[in-house]
Amino acid sequence: MSNKKIPFELSQDGLILIDVSVYFNGQEEYKHISMVLDTGCTNSVLHTIEAEKLGFIKNKKNKKSLMTGAIGEAITSYRFVPLFMEALGFSKESMPLEVFDVNIGNEYAGYLGLDFFEDKKFTIDLKKQTIEIYE
Repeated sequence: MSNKKIPFELSQDGLILIDVSVYFNGQEEYKHISMVLDTGCTNSVLHTIEAEKLGFIKNKKNKKSLMTGAIGEAITSYRFVPLFMEALGFSKESMPLEVFDVNIGNEYAGYLGLDFFEDKKFTIDLKKQTIEIYE
């Protein structure tokens, strides 16, 4: 097997932007969203507004979870589980996304965290704007 080098885009703020395709139960096609790659984020996070655009409805049936924010604050989130997520040349099945009102700006749907890479080794080259996934 060979390693994959995947190009990425940097935002004006220097954030690594990743195109993510998401498929939920009942959808006829994948939805495409832009997420920020955040290697310091353990769980992938989706902004509430973006989750609602994808069909998420906050109600008592949704599993609540408690997360710890970057500065140690407690955050209550809701769990939203797509059937598939694809990004950077590979896909994940039934990977939970934490949903809450994250302060990320209007142009990004959320953060793609390390949980997406749980079984992958990778290197980020900011100069070449590539991520190398080791197979």
